[in-house]
Amino acid sequence: MSKSLRMYGKLSPGGFWSRVAVSVIALLTVALCVVRGLAAAGVTGTHGTFTVKECESHHSRTASYSGRSESGCTGSFRGDDSSLVDKAFLPTEIHYGAGTRLSAQSNQDSILLALLSSDYVLAGGSEAAGDFSGAFLALLIAAPALLYGFLTGGTRGTFREKREAWRAVKGTRTHTAVVSTAAVALFGVVVVGPVLGLVLTR
Repeated sequence: MSKSLRMYGKLSPGGFWSRVAVSVIALLTVALCVVRGLAAAGVTGTHGTFTVKECESHHSRTASYSGRSESGCTGSFRGDDSSLVDKAFLPTEIHYGAGTRLSAQSNQDSILLALLSSDYVLAGGSEAAGDFSGAFLALLIAAPALLYGFLTGGTRGTFREKREAWRAVKGTRTHTAVVSTAAVALFGVVVVGPVLGLVLTR
């Protein structure tokens, strides 16, 4: 390890546990995106039609814990298996008119969605592709930095010192591993996510 890294890359308990926390958050985000993507693609859950009653900011179960509202539509969901739910909530940023029928997927049996999201998601290839790309985006944001931190012990100090420490590892296996990880995640965002959305959609 270079002198620069020995100076700025000392491992501290606080830094280690902060990286562990970020890793857990990143993994949960990836898991949520994948679960939503599988539901939107029709791989899991029950497909059906969501009929919009009204769209507005809605105080959902998830939002109630944080005191925030989320945008979405209330209405009814009729599954292809003839099941009917009169009071359903579909998260969406688009405000659809009353009576609009949307292809949707019920995934009420998913514990992860029940805890972190809604029981219903919009169905379709584009929605699934967006969710799968979101999983890779979470990896792109977190994985390179986390890998660098775990390999070097982290870099403390000013932005300039961190930049110098990063320059010090150029040409090393650490640099190659971090850059390769970022490249793979970016490829996932641009290519793999959309392809999965199209291939898996039923």
